[in-house]
Amino acid sequence: MRIKNLLMVMVLLLGCVLASCGSEQTAGTSSSEVTSKEVETQKGEDGQIVLTSTVHLREFASIAAPSITQIPEGSAVTLAALENDWARVIYNGQEGYVLKEYLAKDGHSVTDSDVSPDGKQAASDTPESQEISSSENEEVPPETSKEAASAEPSSATAPAVDPAGGVLTDNGMFDLTGLSNKSIPYGNDWDDKDSIGLPAGVHYYENMYGKYYPVYYIKTTEKVIYLTMDEGYEAGHTPTILDILKEKGVHAVFFLTKQFYDSDPQLIQRMIDEGHTLGNHTINHPSGGYPKYVDEHGLQSFTDDVSTLHKLIYDSYGYSMRLFRFPEGESSELLMAKLNNLGYTSVFWSYAHRDYVLADQPDPAVTLKRCVDHLAPGAVYLLHAVSSSNTAALADFIDQARALGYEFADFPTDAVSAR
Repeated sequence: MRIKNLLMVMVLLLGCVLASCGSEQTAGTSSSEVTSKEVETQKGEDGQIVLTSTVHLREFASIAAPSITQIPEGSAVTLAALENDWARVIYNGQEGYVLKEYLAKDGHSVTDSDVSPDGKQAASDTPESQEISSSENEEVPPETSKEAASAEPSSATAPAVDPAGGVLTDNGMFDLTGLSNKSIPYGNDWDDKDSIGLPAGVHYYENMYGKYYPVYYIKTTEKVIYLTMDEGYEAGHTPTILDILKEKGVHAVFFLTKQFYDSDPQLIQRMIDEGHTLGNHTINHPSGGYPKYVDEHGLQSFTDDVSTLHKLIYDSYGYSMRLFRFPEGESSELLMAKLNNLGYTSVFWSYAHRDYVLADQPDPAVTLKRCVDHLAPGAVYLLHAVSSSNTAALADFIDQARALGYEFADFPTDAVSAR
């Protein structure tokens, strides 16, 4: 009996200890949350807004904008103005732009009521803003060009004037020390889809490499898709493709190589004139991809290839490219980081098919079905313009996508390049 009573006492004591531990753990968590909220509230006083994710402050909200400085998560900035999807802020005495989705006050998204009158006045009086407004050679800041600050700007708003004259410089966004050049092959399983129809693989890659801001799809709940075309060389189909896009009122991103530029410069001018976006697909487009090429020739070879084509297109057309596609989809952490440092955004895709082998083209009906079957909000399509099958199916694809409620949107170059 004594032993039984003793065991009961021990069980009761043990239960009290466990309950105490659980209570302390819960209290600690609760206390931490309260403290976090208190800190956030304190940082949100006097017109200061809390930054919810690390970003780079941009001098202008435009695709040619240089990075001024990085703002760590949890820092407080003064909100000077909201301009569509952009917030003009002051941080460490410097004025610049961040996407407003990164800002919060007291745990809520910022609104016009959160704009600081003092900050607005200070922003308008800064030497930087005076210099911007007085220079005819600088890009137009968002306060005078609402269209350029849109989440989905028209491709026609790509800058005709680049303050750097088409010369790329390293903005230091990422420290490249120790970053791996191990090749990261890219591809998706067509049949493994998420709840809205995107390949599940895009989320894997985004989770793994999102800190380098690559684009695999565009986050949206709207039924919009984005068309991109790779132009390694011209096989006689691009004029027809451009005719179809013009007739249908669709804009695409055309990723160009120097080989395409050398053979068909007039087609590039037509792309610009008709409102399409140009992207950088490099000088060499090496077989096996750039990680292998850089292992053999050094990182400077990659920088030179990107920079040379960038300058060539700028000098020839006054057009400053900001989107990049890795040849063969082969990237590495080192190269994705370097692209950010050069002011570029890596654009991959959420749908592509084997359309680039001229001697083995799929039936246009097969191409059409594959494209329609992979419609999903925010999907980025990669089609090669050398493909006769793609050319034959393109008009029907546009029509069928629209019949299913989808629209082809202009690629949001400004938004993705300013992150």
